[in-house]
Amino acid sequence: LTEYKGQRFYTTEKVDGSSITICCTNGIVSVCSRNLRFAMNTDNNYVNTVKKNSIDTKLGAYCIKHNRNLALQGELLGPTIQSNKYKLEDYKIMFFSVFDIDADKYLPINDVTKIINDLQLEFVPILDDNVIDELVEMARGKSVVNPKIHREGIVFRLVSPNDIHVSFKAINPDFLLKYDA
Repeated sequence: LTEYKGQRFYTTEKVDGSSITICCTNGIVSVCSRNLRFAMNTDNNYVNTVKKNSIDTKLGAYCIKHNRNLALQGELLGPTIQSNKYKLEDYKIMFFSVFDIDADKYLPINDVTKIINDLQLEFVPILDDNVIDELVEMARGKSVVNPKIHREGIVFRLVSPNDIHVSFKAINPDFLLKYDA
């Protein structure tokens, strides 16, 4: 924290889901969990949610049109994920970063939100875009996804036009107590 003191960070809600990455390389889209890569004909919540929301089609067309290879990173939320704390009736993906595969770097927030908006996808809730000093206190609060429960925490990411990708999390102690995490 000392190294980045005075730099501008933005904070997002840390949603409690399952990690998902959707990659497009040379126009071919693939879906990954934290540790596995799935064939697009796999019958599971990851691939089914991507297909149901046409994310594979949208991302493939976008990457071909812009001649880019990208990886979208997000959280899969829904009925069988992390006890469905948000009480969602269906699965959805909330994105938080985009990795430029060709440049081997994470994109800055302005590029990320533009791509996510261009693809008509959902970004994790942005809570603040200023420097944060009171991390744990900031982590407290109700979820934007479902205001009836405590949010898991918040994620801080450096707002920077350069190639540095810095992020860190602050976990909500109320969430830890409630869910025995």
